[in-house]
Amino acid sequence: MQLLNAAVASRPDTLALVELGGEQVTYVQLWHRALASLYRTGAYMFDGKMLIWEYPRQTPDGDQLDLVEVIELDGPLIAYHRIYWGWRGVEHVITNAVDKAVR
Repeated sequence: MQLLNAAVASRPDTLALVELGGEQVTYVQLWHRALASLYRTGAYMFDGKMLIWEYPRQTPDGDQLDLVEVIELDGPLIAYHRIYWGWRGVEHVITNAVDKAVR
């Protein structure tokens, strides 16, 4: 699994273990922990097949990473899951990539 690319190709990749501060967690657990700390308004759009919501840059407590999450469903299953980063999110990703490259 390539975490730098953040592309998860298969279910085994999704369940692959990642080291996080000495604790082993799955990629999905890692992603949910990151999103759990982000604010969202509770507004969403759903047309029966596609679910979309936003994590806005401006929040009641100040700025945060801005992103949009899109989930396409195939019946009860997730067919596609995409994250679209805003300017603040892109800045964060670039900074983390540079930090890792110079280590």
